[in-house]
Amino acid sequence: MNARLTLPAACLTMICACGAPRVSVRYPAADTPQARGRALAMSHAYLLVSPAKRVPNPALGKALKKIKFLGDRVFDVDAGALAARISKAFEGAGGSLLAYRISDSEGEDPFIERLDPTALLRVSLDAFSVEQSRVERKTSTKDPKTKKAVERVAVFWTHQARLSGTFRFEAREAGEILSGSILVEHRGELQGLDGGEAKRRWLRRSWPALLDKTAKAVVAGLGPAKGVTRSRTIFVDKDDPASKSAAKLAQQGRWVKAAGIWAGGLEHDEAAWRDLMNLGLASEREGLYAEAKRIYAKAKNLSQGDPAAAKIRWDEIFSDLDSVQALGLGRAEKARAWFDAPIAVLPFSDNTTSVSGPAMLREMVWKKLKDGGYAVLDLEDGDRRMRAHGYSMGGQLPKGKPAQFCKWTGAARLVFGEIDEFRNLMLGPLGKRIVAGELRLYDAGAERDIWSSAEPVVNAAIGGKESEIGNQIGRAFLESWMRKPLAAESKEFVRINLETLPLRPPKK
Repeated sequence: MNARLTLPAACLTMICACGAPRVSVRYPAADTPQARGRALAMSHAYLLVSPAKRVPNPALGKALKKIKFLGDRVFDVDAGALAARISKAFEGAGGSLLAYRISDSEGEDPFIERLDPTALLRVSLDAFSVEQSRVERKTSTKDPKTKKAVERVAVFWTHQARLSGTFRFEAREAGEILSGSILVEHRGELQGLDGGEAKRRWLRRSWPALLDKTAKAVVAGLGPAKGVTRSRTIFVDKDDPASKSAAKLAQQGRWVKAAGIWAGGLEHDEAAWRDLMNLGLASEREGLYAEAKRIYAKAKNLSQGDPAAAKIRWDEIFSDLDSVQALGLGRAEKARAWFDAPIAVLPFSDNTTSVSGPAMLREMVWKKLKDGGYAVLDLEDGDRRMRAHGYSMGGQLPKGKPAQFCKWTGAARLVFGEIDEFRNLMLGPLGKRIVAGELRLYDAGAERDIWSSAEPVVNAAIGGKESEIGNQIGRAFLESWMRKPLAAESKEFVRINLETLPLRPPKK
């Protein structure tokens, strides 16, 4: 799960033989009204990424399409990859991202009331250029047979990429607005290859570095953030595999999964104050300060008389929690309720001739939502409950009522999918791979759909070379044999559509 902005994992120390693992948490040092407002704004920010403009240069667009970009856009930025980097940069500055999503609109975000963020961070990346030049360099090597020096000319391709855009940071409570421009550059070179292949390969390698620099530029534009760092202990029972597994998950930043293991231990031993301490730390990391304080207090009462508890800095823990509560931090409750509401991903309707495509897309949607922090219900369990009422295929769902499906599956929300196109067309030199359809999210509380997205993915290739045609046929055969038809396009379809929903930033 994602670390909260006021409590970044600045330093995670792995379990070692010399003692219990420690985790550093950071609190804002808000000693002025301005610092208080900044700390509050950064505590649970919401990132909105605006999509890039259309490609002005078709040749550049064709090259970029091979790096998982979409259609004729210069770069349909992977918002998750950018969010992971901005989240990490925020943590280093004493903050965190509550959620992120792709947004085309400059107006009010439709999910802002459900998430209740402390600030909005809008990032728009709208210009990208790559300069390439050919350089010849003489090299001298010794011939192993004649032992004489042999001069050769080596070809290098140098590149310089520029990525620019803007950011706007809106503190909701203080009303403060910070804005600025983004301009990052990255240089490098490759030896050999032809120019086109050199550019594509260099861009694939360089794109992560460009995103890293973009994230740092955005956070630097928000100004310095003062803070204090505390060290907390993760208690581990070395004889219990589950306890060691939970500690490892926590050190990876997966606090929710770790908390589930610790909570399970408490079911068998309500007096296990060490598990309570770990749960308190998990709540602290999630920005749930009132809950953390309550859990820590219970752990302190249960630990009376234990020598290990005497080493804990109880006064520091409660003082820190009182300080952040006095600042008004800890507004993660609404977002937690949003992400914790159980979701059932129902069987997708199939308007295509594909047998396995819609089912594969459904599994991908389930995984993307799960990785994005949502409480998705088990697919097989949901299918079993739906079959008990006579529903086994997506095509049957329009005959029923979503409210009934929620009741049967125990879900608060439902994901519907209707797949209209799932084709790999090969007509001589023409190749076209299409995945298209609509995804919808139904909310039982609102009694209606609260989100939908229908962005298609179309990859086309035109060429007269026999090798290109053979590659198309070979790829289609391999995907069919692996039972993953149109796998790349399907993954992209799921990503670009679900990223218009709020998602937790992935771990980089």
